[in-house]
Amino acid sequence: MNPETRAITAADIRTIKKNHIVEKINDRDRSKTISISGTLSSSAIDLYDHSRGCHVSGSISGHNINLNDHGTGKHFSIVLSGSSFSGYDAGSGKPFSGSVSEYSVSIYDHEDGKHHNYS
Repeated sequence: MNPETRAITAADIRTIKKNHIVEKINDRDRSKTISISGTLSSSAIDLYDHSRGCHVSGSISGHNINLNDHGTGKHFSIVLSGSSFSGYDAGSGKPFSGSVSEYSVSIYDHEDGKHHNYS
């Protein structure tokens, strides 16, 4: 998963878990703060990544989230399960997984075999 998609994935997960738009996400690996705006409903999410100038949007059905990264043109999906999640990134063709708390998201990316942390 490319770093930009991974960061906006963390923002999507935090936004859905907190049930309101997370206005920024701190990418600890890249020492970068990403500004975010958007909309959230019970069935859809649309986040705008100001650093890339693109939307990531899609549907929410229970614990299943299907998203399109309009910056890369690739699809990814997430399944939430309590404080953990799993997903698949069509851009890399690899799965990812992780955990979420009130203040942070940790993503294990199977493409690079590393944990990536966001707050």
